[in-house]
Amino acid sequence: MHRLFRLLVSALLALPCTQAAGQGERLDGFLAGLDTFQARFRQVLIDEESKPVEESEGVVYLQRPDRFRWDYTSPYPQVIVADGARVWMYEPELEQVTVRPQDNLIGATPAALLSTTEPVDRRFAVSDQGQGEDGHGWMLLEPRDADASFVAIRLGFSGESLRVMELRDSFGQTTRLEFSDLQRNPGLDAGLFTFSPPAGTDVIRAE
Repeated sequence: MHRLFRLLVSALLALPCTQAAGQGERLDGFLAGLDTFQARFRQVLIDEESKPVEESEGVVYLQRPDRFRWDYTSPYPQVIVADGARVWMYEPELEQVTVRPQDNLIGATPAALLSTTEPVDRRFAVSDQGQGEDGHGWMLLEPRDADASFVAIRLGFSGESLRVMELRDSFGQTTRLEFSDLQRNPGLDAGLFTFSPPAGTDVIRAE
């Protein structure tokens, strides 16, 4: 589960702030003027044989450039909070939270694009895959860095709204995120992006 957490952290941070001209109007349209984002999500882990092996759902909140929160509501509660300096991974049933420096989770992934003005094509090969049979417009991002956390990221859009994110890792597994009840630039409470471990929680610091 922590491996999935790290994938999701890197994936959300991987949404770039800037886009080189001509590389995809869908991605441009989604990112233009985006400050905050809120949506429900359904997450499915698909194994290398294309079989779903794990499913969960919850709510995601994003405040650009470097704060977000994933609240998993089922099959059991879990919380991931990035406060701009650290990422907190809280598992209430285990009464345990793991905290890591946010930079450590970014590592060699394209997440660094979130805080830079360099064009996305310096770290990704970006291609527009056109309209899929599901009605979504798809874009493919393939990292140029061989040490990146992902083999590829696919983004599915309905108009300018991000509806699906697919993350394929080096093990042949795909994490698929389907978004619904999307809110663009809602007013979000700053407290969503802070975390204080509840009394009695075991805090594991992974520096």
